[in-house]
Amino acid sequence: MEFEYFFLVISSTLWGFFLKLNDLSIDDGVKFFKRSDILISFTTSFFGIFTLFFSPISIKIFWFGVILSWILRGKIDHYFHGLWAFLMIFYLLQTTNPSLYTLNLLAVFIPLSIIGFIHDRIKEKYKLKFNKKRLSISEIVFLKNFWVFWVILSIIYSFYFDNNFLLIFSVIGFLAGYTIHYSKFFQKIFKKYRSN
Repeated sequence: MEFEYFFLVISSTLWGFFLKLNDLSIDDGVKFFKRSDILISFTTSFFGIFTLFFSPISIKIFWFGVILSWILRGKIDHYFHGLWAFLMIFYLLQTTNPSLYTLNLLAVFIPLSIIGFIHDRIKEKYKLKFNKKRLSISEIVFLKNFWVFWVILSIIYSFYFDNNFLLIFSVIGFLAGYTIHYSKFFQKIFKKYRSN
């Protein structure tokens, strides 16, 4: 069991890290060398599938729901996003039978999509008023502390999925990898390699 926890946290963290790096290479033009965006996209796919490989069916269904909610919200908006999303969905379809877990999939997909759309809407409004000094409560909750929703949902789903607490470790690992890019250390690195 400890072996599973260790590898799931490491792979989830690396998946989150490279997923955000994938975003930065597309949206912010972060390039470490020519066509590094292709390598980043394949690396994102690798660690995403690696995470699923170490996951029981309940966690696979959770991440399947997450990816589908990203697609619905228009987050897969570039062919390099589409590459890792396609490879992960292909792997999920080969290793699971979603029709057997439709209710579980919907239980993840619907709440995450609703919360995600609220987050996107508030983010849009915030960008229009980016120069204001004080944030509203909704902006603080949905923009600055959005990760809290993920942790709360992972705890709820861990009980929903037969007390499978591996899910919490997977989500926390993913969030750690995804949000580390906001540190001053990584911001300096990305500024150096930003091309636009």
